[in-house]
Amino acid sequence: MRRMKKDATYLGLPLFRSLNRSKDLHLLTERVLQRVKSWKSRLLSKAGRACLIQAVGSSMATYYIKGGNFLDIESRGSDSGMWKAVLQAQSILQKGLCRAIDASHGVSWVSQFILPNNRWNVDMVRDWFSHSDAHAILNVDLPEEDKEDFWIWLGENNGNFSIRSTCKLLKGGIPENDGIEIWKLIWHSPLHSRLKFLWWHLLRDALPTKGKLATILEGISDSCILCNEATESSLHLFWFCPFAKALWFQLGWSIRTELVNVQSWMQWTEWFKMDSNRPSSMSFSDFMAHTLCIVEGIWNERNRRLVGEKEMDILRVKDMIRLKTIDHIMVSSKAVPEILSWAPPPSSWLCCNSDVAISSSGSVLAAVFRDEWSNIIAIKTSMTNVNDPLLAEALAVCMAATEATSMGLNNIIFQSDNLNVVNEFQDQASPVFNIKIQCNFMAHNIAKWATCYKVSGRTSSDALPAALLDDLIEWNPGL
Repeated sequence: MRRMKKDATYLGLPLFRSLNRSKDLHLLTERVLQRVKSWKSRLLSKAGRACLIQAVGSSMATYYIKGGNFLDIESRGSDSGMWKAVLQAQSILQKGLCRAIDASHGVSWVSQFILPNNRWNVDMVRDWFSHSDAHAILNVDLPEEDKEDFWIWLGENNGNFSIRSTCKLLKGGIPENDGIEIWKLIWHSPLHSRLKFLWWHLLRDALPTKGKLATILEGISDSCILCNEATESSLHLFWFCPFAKALWFQLGWSIRTELVNVQSWMQWTEWFKMDSNRPSSMSFSDFMAHTLCIVEGIWNERNRRLVGEKEMDILRVKDMIRLKTIDHIMVSSKAVPEILSWAPPPSSWLCCNSDVAISSSGSVLAAVFRDEWSNIIAIKTSMTNVNDPLLAEALAVCMAATEATSMGLNNIIFQSDNLNVVNEFQDQASPVFNIKIQCNFMAHNIAKWATCYKVSGRTSSDALPAALLDDLIEWNPGL
């Protein structure tokens, strides 16, 4: 048997770790550098570089424990120091992991409360639990298909693991302070990534102004290149410089910067967050898009003069900022299209309206499919123990999508009268559109009818009363 070398690798990764960590990871560093070495030729912005790093990182091969469970693996004396350090994360994961019950076969005491048809045994649940607990349990929707249970991460609302929530868990869940809130305001805003990076650079005072460069490099003048009247700090360049003052007054709703007492970019942001300092009809995100476009316009003109290009007239700078602002606001605003009256879908498309009827024992989901000539293609109803309106509306949309898949239907426009549900589905491949409840009575009427007569499954439109099949009039079972 031959002895392995200390620099032996397996699947491209070093098997042994030495005291020189830089040497151990040199191979990975070189691999990443090879992937991103074309940055200089591409001249990417900071937002573009962030996207490129994400793309390169996701394309690199990763290896996992196939056929094993990371939580069950124990550290051995022969393991490398790197692997032992990885295994130390087990205790951290166990604090935030939770088992999500799906088919429930892996949890014996849960399976006892589920019928063979994968429905809750309502009578048994109500006998064994208090009224409030039984209500919460019955609102947990069980899948129609038999799927395995899975793990979720309690640190995030979507159940996906994240480094941010893990760091918060390690710190003991300390309350977030105002400093963290401002970063959340930036990165969670609907602004374009380039404007987010610019905003972040402002608050961190990280832009390479001449005032900062002159302190570390010799032979550089620190005077503002736009006015030559003061040291070029970021606050002077974008706020107190005469060139900036003119733009803020002409483009920023007649803002007189000399009358706004701000000494830092944090104070500057807080001033803009005040409702009284912006038009009442404009949201904060649109206001910041306009504001940051002004800052970007000043920075671009400053760089243009710095490299010796011809000075641009301030009126032309103003026009360019105005056009760019319009583009950014149009991109960042993702308004949900609202349908004021039901209309047939375009040619070769189908329209699916969904709604629910809530009762004390649960809810009934209903979906109706129609073609471009308003002909009813299919009607589907389903009973569930869920009596939470928001959850039931979401389940109705999911039921409609499942039914469309089982029938082999394509090109479908889904419509719901619950705006919260519509917003949650906007990032999906087939978004859901909002329709006024006054125009969605056909699906609502079918749900009410199915509740009264306890009907579940596919139903023919010929079997329904004509009064149900109306989009603008609610069905009254007493008539």
